[in-house]
Amino acid sequence: QALLLMSSKIIGDRALAENGSRVQQLVESDRTDAEVVEALYLSSLARWPSPEEKKVALEALEKDREGGTANLQWALLTSSEFVLNH
Repeated sequence: QALLLMSSKIIGDRALAENGSRVQQLVESDRTDAEVVEALYLSSLARWPSPEEKKVALEALEKDREGGTANLQWALLTSSEFVLNH
């Protein structure tokens, strides 16, 4: 199941910043990078990111806001926490 999710076109499409997706809305919003990270964690895992998770995610968004946001969304949707709890 985990491998299926990781290679799923549906999951891949949900993580892209295009076609009015949640990721695109967040990237184009006036939210700070920290607010984007928190929004993704809350909407994907229904919890706040830990300080370490937030630090790593912010580093990714600082390098490339769109790519970092898409990668974070994909990572959250394919995480064992998401697969086992949602």
